[in-house]
Amino acid sequence: MKSILPKILNNFHKEQNGCLAIIGGCLEYSGSPYYSALSQLKGGADQAHIFCTKQAAIPIKSYSPEIITHPYLHALNEQEETDIFYQKKLKETVNKITQHQENLDSFVIGPGLGRDQWISEYLGEIIENIKKQQIIVLDADGIWYLIQEYNKFGLESKIFKTVVQKDSQYHILTPNQVEFQRLWKCFVNSNCLEIENKQRNQLMEDYVQGYNYFNKKILDYVQIYDFENPIVKDAVILAQKLNNINIIHKGIIDVVTNGKEAYLTLQKSSHKRCGGIGDILSGLVGVYCCWAQKQAKKQPHLNEENMIILGCIFSSCLTRKASSYAYQKYNISLTAPNIIEFIGKCFTESYNLYQKEDQNQ
Repeated sequence: MKSILPKILNNFHKEQNGCLAIIGGCLEYSGSPYYSALSQLKGGADQAHIFCTKQAAIPIKSYSPEIITHPYLHALNEQEETDIFYQKKLKETVNKITQHQENLDSFVIGPGLGRDQWISEYLGEIIENIKKQQIIVLDADGIWYLIQEYNKFGLESKIFKTVVQKDSQYHILTPNQVEFQRLWKCFVNSNCLEIENKQRNQLMEDYVQGYNYFNKKILDYVQIYDFENPIVKDAVILAQKLNNINIIHKGIIDVVTNGKEAYLTLQKSSHKRCGGIGDILSGLVGVYCCWAQKQAKKQPHLNEENMIILGCIFSSCLTRKASSYAYQKYNISLTAPNIIEFIGKCFTESYNLYQKEDQNQ
């Protein structure tokens, strides 16, 4: 795990630890992209950009001066003039975001994006123009647009072709249980999971009960070698159907798989599942998978595909650990900003322990 973490040196320049992007934020949802972007900064990234609709931009700018906010997305439900949209706005939206891409290391697409007719018209083109081998995370409404466009266009879907058919090893889906079922129904062509959620949740609870939390690991995760294990089976099948894309299936235990390897993140988490935890996770995935990719490029002996799945595991463990610390302090009043408060502490603890472990070897 320590191989994904860069050395923190005093000669670093701005953006060396990541200049990252969130595509999300609309009239109804301005908090989600903010949580995702702020988590990236607290997790170690140097810069975070949010590309959102006009009516989300002012609230997001007022939350924090640290996040660079671009009101480039155009949405039908914000009552812009429809007659000029197709002539000018679509091209303008795509071009403005494309102009920033050379300076960006990863894209998290979906937090607070909303489900809008106009966005559905051009989101595929934005994703299609993202440079090759770029880290792309689809979360929340990003997953919804993937499914909707695939149902409409099939294999000709721009989102599907870019995220699934090309460079899938650099791309990550972060579904919750409901989103996972939608993905399963669309891409496995079945209404029924191999393992029903109720049964799977009970198996997870039993696994946690039997896990030894006193084994002094820096982060609690395990590799599962048996793909028939009912806790990981469905996630492995879905990842394989989607060209071995990386999946973080969120739940009592997070399942992380690319269809070739499978892991359970058993890090203790909060007893309260407040809104925004998924946004925090998606932001951290954007950071640590970007770092993993950079480290693999610097050190040719490291396998890039394996490094990216380690980035997913680290993100999951850190989100859960920060949630646990925050819950210990705030208990039932826990909200997402309380979790973000502990990201830096959890990262520093883990980083220092890995450095100490390295020195002792």
